[in-house]
Amino acid sequence: MKRLQLIPFMLCLALLISALPAMARAEDGGALIVDGVAVTEENASDVLGNGVFRYNAEQNTLYVKGRYTGTDGGALIENRIEGLKIYADHPVNEEGNPSELTAPGIGILSWTDLTITGYPGLVLTAGEGANGVELRDGASLTLSNLFLTVRAGAHALAGGEGLETLSIKFSLLDLESTQEAVWGFTGALTMQGGQITDPPCTAIEENAVITRPVDDEGEPLGEAFSPNFLHVYTYADADRNEYVDVNDTVRLMGIIYMCKRFEFTAPEYDIDGDGENKPEDAAALLQNLFPEGELKRIIVASSDPKTHQCLGTFIVDGPEDIGDEELNFCAKAKYISFYCFGEGLVPLCTKAGSKIPDLISILFG
Repeated sequence: MKRLQLIPFMLCLALLISALPAMARAEDGGALIVDGVAVTEENASDVLGNGVFRYNAEQNTLYVKGRYTGTDGGALIENRIEGLKIYADHPVNEEGNPSELTAPGIGILSWTDLTITGYPGLVLTAGEGANGVELRDGASLTLSNLFLTVRAGAHALAGGEGLETLSIKFSLLDLESTQEAVWGFTGALTMQGGQITDPPCTAIEENAVITRPVDDEGEPLGEAFSPNFLHVYTYADADRNEYVDVNDTVRLMGIIYMCKRFEFTAPEYDIDGDGENKPEDAAALLQNLFPEGELKRIIVASSDPKTHQCLGTFIVDGPEDIGDEELNFCAKAKYISFYCFGEGLVPLCTKAGSKIPDLISILFG
């Protein structure tokens, strides 16, 4: 009789265990491990106690915010939570700078489907003989609306032997590794809203990144190979071929738009070299950056060089809009940014908290 009474108890216990979050019932020390520390309910709000890693169970998102160098011999981040998202934010008080993670071994290892996203993105360095981001057990990796730089001692992005997949969506990638930059994604390798621009003659072929060098007449020049560095640029929409890289974007009111960006500190735009910034220097600088006939809409923003707090802006739609007031504005600035926009601006992703006010309404006003 007592054994029969145990059956419903055991069933209830099994149901209770199955209902627990994956984080609480994972094998091998935890479903999500950061530098050897299993993420738990107790430490989720600040996994390592340094403010860099935070896990939100409701959103199933690991937030990365800051710089960190790993000390554990395993992967810096190891994941077994299905559908985990890693969001790369900027370090505290450094809006516009990416977070940076340095691993003695593998940077990020995931046994289940993983998405990495975020602005201003992530710089990831993996150790000697180690992959930057590695997927196993047929998992998928999605890079979405992300600025990602990887330096790796083996492959920058790597699959295993289980038909892993890689999907790149509207992301800017700068990958360098000692072996093939992208390797082993035999399940599928797709790209949306972007283009491989370096090395030349590189494309996705049969779920692999392949470079087929050719001469000036289009004839094959050596054997095809998989490159150990890769630059992927994104573009504003499918009908344009104006590619931009990580240094050619601007975030306004929480939205990333495509543009050309040039930034200068005060000594850099003393054109005539007399040690003083004058309106004539600003005029020469604008002329050098945006020759007549090539000007689109421009935002000129002055900011504090330490806090990057915006101190003022003005808009010009062509050379005729640049007057004495605008030139004096440039001459007085200690740190100044020029944003040159084309037509048909298209947002890539959103994030709250921009310090540059009211520019979206100016752009479209």
